[in-house]
Amino acid sequence: MAGPRRVSSGRGLLVALLAVSLVVSSGLALPVFGAPSPTETVQATEAAADATQPVVPQTNTSGYLALDPEAIERSRTVTVGLDPAGASAVTTARLRGEFESERLREQFANAATEETRRRVIVNTTARIEADIDALETRQRAALDAYNSGEIPASAFVRELVAVDTMASELGETIDQLYTYGSAVGTPVPERDIARMKGRLIPLQGPVRDRLAAHMADGTPRRVHLTTAADGLVLSTIIEGEFSTRYLRESLVGSAFDDQFTDKPISITEDFVPRLEELYPWVFGSDRRSNTALTNEPYYVQAGIYGMAVNHPHGGSGADDLVVYYDADTDAIFREIQRKDVSTVPTESVTATNDAYRLVVETTHADGPLGIRVENTTTGEPVESGVYLDGEALGVTDGATHWTVTPRGQFTVTAMTPTGNVTATVGPDT
Repeated sequence: MAGPRRVSSGRGLLVALLAVSLVVSSGLALPVFGAPSPTETVQATEAAADATQPVVPQTNTSGYLALDPEAIERSRTVTVGLDPAGASAVTTARLRGEFESERLREQFANAATEETRRRVIVNTTARIEADIDALETRQRAALDAYNSGEIPASAFVRELVAVDTMASELGETIDQLYTYGSAVGTPVPERDIARMKGRLIPLQGPVRDRLAAHMADGTPRRVHLTTAADGLVLSTIIEGEFSTRYLRESLVGSAFDDQFTDKPISITEDFVPRLEELYPWVFGSDRRSNTALTNEPYYVQAGIYGMAVNHPHGGSGADDLVVYYDADTDAIFREIQRKDVSTVPTESVTATNDAYRLVVETTHADGPLGIRVENTTTGEPVESGVYLDGEALGVTDGATHWTVTPRGQFTVTAMTPTGNVTATVGPDT
């Protein structure tokens, strides 16, 4: 995975596309775009064909960053729940990060001269770079071990969550380092700090954040995990009080330049048009929200361009789609998707017995998968126990049960008063 193999001379800088209500905190600003238009659709076939960019176009919804199907080594669903070892690893990672932040604060506050404070900044930077090196090595080793079968999925997920926690803590320390450094004449160039921030991007994700909580409180969470030699995808379903959301994080390491070759580009003339090509349904229309550049030092100082945007199928705010683009590879290497499953376009596969109909709403591998059972006469939904490839998912509760779509062919079975109903779904059906 190119990202986790970074050397200490990395790159980084952030451009975040935020909601209208966000206050612009920099003189740099992207154009203001119109409000979302839910009724307008853009066909995925309009997306520019690009064999080098692993963003898969979708019809009437956002495309998604995917691993090369021929490069996938493992793809399966794992249930993460109470894990004392995992929870302990998370706690240890958090404490280590908090210690580094506290050490920086104390050393900086106790320094008697400006020159001493400058040395604190330089020494802290060296320690953080070493910590990032270690995290990249840890994630790479865990991915290699999982792909080769040396460790089970549970151990791999445990490592990902621990790395995520430590990376998050280091990110806070880096922000603190930037603030202190600015106060004493920037002894470490802003570009170097931005590069450190950029190196943390492949080491974190919102699915991992969720799993950290489940390891501690014991609430089970089904997660679809797909890996390749240089990347990974984690996706899950979040049941909320008012909506059910799909959450996905993906990383394609080969799209990340680990030599950090500088290639300045124009945000309005290069970056935004590139997003319009890769995500035409989101960016090729007036669905984009007001935008602003925030969070200094910006990732773009290291040649990385980040954007977050809301769209009609998300509804969670300004971060329904989050992408990180490397100007040197001209590709998206990191992506986060948040979607309301009730708005996502699906294709239906059905099976019936004498009285009941099983309806399976499909999307794409590791995408949302809806399962419901209906009375064939009235069309009313009914309560039914459902199974995916023989694994019990739960009860439909008279509504659609949402989970994550397996890769390849699979079977869905519903238990009804008149017998089981089974639908086979996949490329060979």
